[in-house]
Amino acid sequence: MDFAKLCVDLLSKLIDEVQPSVILGGIADIKRKGKKKSIKYKKDSHKDAILGLSWNKEYRNILARASADHTVKVWDVTTEACNLTMIDYTDKVQAIAWNPFAPQILLSGSFDPVCLKDGRKPSHNGFKFSVGADVESLAWDPHSEHSFVVSARIMFVINSICVEALFALVCYRII
Repeated sequence: MDFAKLCVDLLSKLIDEVQPSVILGGIADIKRKGKKKSIKYKKDSHKDAILGLSWNKEYRNILARASADHTVKVWDVTTEACNLTMIDYTDKVQAIAWNPFAPQILLSGSFDPVCLKDGRKPSHNGFKFSVGADVESLAWDPHSEHSFVVSARIMFVINSICVEALFALVCYRII
């Protein structure tokens, strides 16, 4: 027996197969009728790819998920329940981040505006900022609870109190 095979055999005996401890949503059933298939999803599941995740640092059981199905869902991981579904978007939601200073404030970026929403008031539409491009990434300013950066074709630094861009950076040259 060569050394590599011995190592693989030993590791397979020592390490258990990795299994998820929690599954949030997902497919409940798939039915096929000829060439067509119908998919039945579990309650509160996303219907398309999950493009972004953000774990709340203050409330450690809360996870926000951004999806290509035009929604953001906030899950309680311990109870495996969806607490909030945000349907404020007209296109895919790609980026998401909790405010590190105010853990109930959620920032999300879609292929349309950036949305700032308070999880304590789910019926409120939140505040929307148009960046005129597809949002690729976003992040809160670690030094200010009111500022965040949004990366699109142009990078914007936005202040959420005065609801305007503090400045914008063109990060590449268009030829």
